[in-house]
Amino acid sequence: MIRGIECLLSLDETRHFGAAAKRLGISQPALSQAIATLERELDVRLVLRGRAFEGFTPAGEAVLAQGRHVLRALKDMRAAVDLCRGTVERRFVVGIIPVTTFVAPLLSALILEHRAAESLAVEVGDVHFVARGVRERRLDAGLVYLMPELLRDMVQYPLYEERYCLVSLAGAADGGRGPVSWREAAQVPLALLPSTMLNRQLIDATFEAQRLVPRVRLESDSVLSLLTHVEQGLCATILPRSSVTMLGAAGRLAVRSLVAPVLRHPVGLVMLREQSASPWRRELDALFGSAAFVRSFQTAGDPAAPEGSPA
Repeated sequence: MIRGIECLLSLDETRHFGAAAKRLGISQPALSQAIATLERELDVRLVLRGRAFEGFTPAGEAVLAQGRHVLRALKDMRAAVDLCRGTVERRFVVGIIPVTTFVAPLLSALILEHRAAESLAVEVGDVHFVARGVRERRLDAGLVYLMPELLRDMVQYPLYEERYCLVSLAGAADGGRGPVSWREAAQVPLALLPSTMLNRQLIDATFEAQRLVPRVRLESDSVLSLLTHVEQGLCATILPRSSVTMLGAAGRLAVRSLVAPVLRHPVGLVMLREQSASPWRRELDALFGSAAFVRSFQTAGDPAAPEGSPA
């Protein structure tokens, strides 16, 4: 039953059978079989199936709501048993959004340096995936864009402010020097994150506000994939500066600030707000809220090189 609940929750997150299976690291037939087994155990239909995923039945929605509580309670039970055994390992699991891929190692280094955890795990997804994981206690924290309306029930630790840039191959026709306007960026073939990502939604909204239609040549949910295509001279991309400056191998790229308008967005850590925090939670809270911890991230959002020079 537990596996079926996990598959159902993954399907709720992705709204796609194949993507749900990939997120769990199993095959699509295995996911479908687990959900079908759960339906037989409960003697009720949970998923509306057609040629593709069509949604959940009312019973499916009820199982989703209760399933989150079941998995949360199961995790708490296992933690309590480990505590009795004296085998508790402080493992820190963080969810990150793609544009923080190259900032995450800095977070990992600081956690290990301060011995706040013995081991780490990193999961990548959009801000909704991270927020849901934190709420369900699958994730200890999230490194995300800070969105008050979505993260109202979480403790938020602001770390730095993203600044958006046009990233192109140094020396290419579109790889000039100095700031570049969004109108100019709209004329360049672009590789961008998918429209389901908040980063892309912010970019699309900025173009739309100026009645511009960008030339999107390629989409990928991997920032590294976007930068690899840029390095081949196939296109440019629009990313937060930290996605390039924190990547040491980006020497062939020209990074130019986007202006008119300047687009910024705060990035930080989020953790579930709990009434009775454990000693470890209090230790993490003290670390994440310290001035020294925040200072370590300040260079992430700041320019690291003159405009138009290689990153």
